[in-house]
Amino acid sequence: MRRNNTKVFVVLSLLALCSQLVFLWNDEANRNLEAETRNAKPAACSIGNCVANSSDIHDTSQTTRAWLTTHATNNTTIAAATEETSVSDSILPSDDWIEDIDHTSITGCGTFKCALKSKSNNAEQGYLVTPLLERDEIQMHHDLFEMANNLTQDFGIEHSLLSAPLEFKNAPGWLFEVLSNHTRKPTSDEIRERKHSYMTSANRSVLVQPIQLYSPQSLLFLCRKSKRSRKYLMKIKKFNATTFGENSSNIRNYANRLRRDLSRTIALMENSTSHWSNCLSKDFQVVIDPLQGRLVHIDLDRCFGTNPMIPRWNSDCKNTLTDLVEKTIYKRQKVMRSSKASTTG
Repeated sequence: MRRNNTKVFVVLSLLALCSQLVFLWNDEANRNLEAETRNAKPAACSIGNCVANSSDIHDTSQTTRAWLTTHATNNTTIAAATEETSVSDSILPSDDWIEDIDHTSITGCGTFKCALKSKSNNAEQGYLVTPLLERDEIQMHHDLFEMANNLTQDFGIEHSLLSAPLEFKNAPGWLFEVLSNHTRKPTSDEIRERKHSYMTSANRSVLVQPIQLYSPQSLLFLCRKSKRSRKYLMKIKKFNATTFGENSSNIRNYANRLRRDLSRTIALMENSTSHWSNCLSKDFQVVIDPLQGRLVHIDLDRCFGTNPMIPRWNSDCKNTLTDLVEKTIYKRQKVMRSSKASTTG
């Protein structure tokens, strides 16, 4: 009997040792995978053309176009990347885009362009409407869409563009009223003159592009001074059950998704061999969507601009963004637990 007990003990000990070795092997594999993700580089960046010189930091439009020309992504890859991060399958046929624009629901406007909600799906989709000031801007916006999908393919970055833009000639008058009344006044005399010439022209075209909307209480993060950081914290404190949605996924999935997007953003911005880290540093901005638990990169057209924007991404910016992500996760945990307690109570 003792001999049998000894055999059983030895077998159990061996099984326990094997289990421990498997656990250690998986743990090491996970760490290696995380390290690879952090140090990820675009495949094309093994070619020197991907690196931008420091002198290009203020005017990166030519460098961006050269990169896209050299490393153009095929349509199949672009479609696959878009499907992973968007709801592009539900986009209406292009003939219906203008009719589907809800001119009473403007989500925001810049110096030229405005984002408006969709009539048919105003909770998730909208349209970016941009006046076509010059013919070469058509190619620039197509390059921009390709760039966005390259960022998704190479770094897993989230963006809001659902489709390539299309030109609409002689668009309806109400669309130009929106652009005229809600876009910001240009600060440059040259831009002001171009905009005035466009608005007073009889033959006006617009570019329309379907976009995925982020939730109304999303936080627009810009790398700015500490005063703005305090405003971010005050906004997060006001997040409630409505902010995070009633049918939210579990806390762990939410936190993992938001931290994953943060990790990918940091990997992109600190990748010294990537042209994108240089141009996206200019006026760096992302949206923290508390409902979906994701970081969305916006206004990517700054990579094609010639305005002398100041590089904003630095260690302080990274630390502030990381802190805001963690505080968003903590706030959601607190709200969800409070909501669960009140329901069970």
